[in-house]
Amino acid sequence: MAITEEDIKEGLSECFFSAITTISGYNITIPKRDYSVDMKIHEVASREQNDKNRFYDTGREIDIQLKCTIYKKENVIDGKIKYSLNVNNYNDLILRRKSIVPLILVLFLLPEEKSEWIDVKDNEIALRKFGFWYVPDSNELSDNKSNVTIKIPLTNKIDKNTIAMLFNRFG
Repeated sequence: MAITEEDIKEGLSECFFSAITTISGYNITIPKRDYSVDMKIHEVASREQNDKNRFYDTGREIDIQLKCTIYKKENVIDGKIKYSLNVNNYNDLILRRKSIVPLILVLFLLPEEKSEWIDVKDNEIALRKFGFWYVPDSNELSDNKSNVTIKIPLTNKIDKNTIAMLFNRFG
């Protein structure tokens, strides 16, 4: 029995963001129930105790809402990616702008050809294509009925330095 393409996309976006977060030195948890939060990033610090390094959760965290779609060049206009986001998810982002624990959207883009999504070789695993983060500029809830078209700057591309930057800016 096969899973749906949407489930595959969700799994790949989780793998992508988990890998970035882990290599950046942060811990992640996945909430038991989905109330617009797909992952939680926890800041980890260390201290010396009894001549050993002791790691601990600092209490600082960022919540992540994951989305995944197919990359299409026609959706990139004026240096921004256009993405149709469910209005409920958009409004959740707005409501959490001033929260102690911010909610950030992570959009993972896959190549159009499914055969290019992941490649496993003798000495590497490649997960394609890339991810972007997004926080709305507005504080206004949308009264749209279904979707809101958001525009994510290409400068919001995720790399191994992004998580620290997000904590410095929003955490």
